[in-house]
Amino acid sequence: MTREQAIAELKSCFKDYLETRGIDTRKKFRCLNPQHEDKNPSMGFDKANNQVHCFSCGAKYDIIDLIALDYHCDFNEALRRGCEMYHIPLDGNNSAGSSPIRKNAAELERE
Repeated sequence: MTREQAIAELKSCFKDYLETRGIDTRKKFRCLNPQHEDKNPSMGFDKANNQVHCFSCGAKYDIIDLIALDYHCDFNEALRRGCEMYHIPLDGNNSAGSSPIRKNAAELERE
């Protein structure tokens, strides 16, 4: 799988990633921007674009952005970690050492 294909596949896992963090993507939730203190739900999940948007501060994130925030790393490390989490082969290699089967939110929560 090419890098671009891996990125697209990982982005399609965003809803599951949010749900493992306890976020109900069907309704607004507090902003995930660490520079924005949010006491009221102001962020929503945009399923069509696989990203979240804060209506208060304008921040937009995809799964790679949030992994980078969660693990305090750059884009490349966030991509590698995300592909490993969801067993997505990156550059023809499967970092998890098994078949490229995507895990759902419940499976990731158990881990």
